[in-house]
Amino acid sequence: KVVFLIVMLNKYIKNIKITRLRKFNSSQAIKILEIRNQENVRINMINTQMIPQKEHFVWFKNILKNKFEYFYLISIKNNISGLLRFSKKNHEVEWSFYLKKEKQKIYGGFVEYIAINKAYRLKKISILSCKVFSHNLGVLSLHKKFGFKNKKKKKYDERILIFLSLFKKNWN
Repeated sequence: KVVFLIVMLNKYIKNIKITRLRKFNSSQAIKILEIRNQENVRINMINTQMIPQKEHFVWFKNILKNKFEYFYLISIKNNISGLLRFSKKNHEVEWSFYLKKEKQKIYGGFVEYIAINKAYRLKKISILSCKVFSHNLGVLSLHKKFGFKNKKKKKYDERILIFLSLFKKNWN
């Protein structure tokens, strides 16, 4: 059983490539916008409205200019399938990622594992934090499986936003 599990882990992880974005590329930006505008992604974001291309491009370019923001393209089987974002503040990184709907169930946990390791390789990071709406039970469950703990809750436009954190000392 253990050998089978290791083979399956390797099978899925080797299909995932996470590449840091440093320059604006309109074709990549459009693919990311398509994912951001999927209903299953939007309902779990702060902004639940459809995002116009022009607004998305401005947002994308501004993040790429910010030295405290780290943007990564998530490719699965060589297809753009999502985005990973780290926002560094002192010794803490706030992070988020989203995937195409058809990739979430199979690859979500593997992407989270890779992302946590990548975040803790950034210099002087001791805390990884995120925000998840209370209705997003699958993601809350996944984060808790990786050791994230609830810090606080806050009401946001009739929804409950849960703040979670994972300390590096609890990850290693």
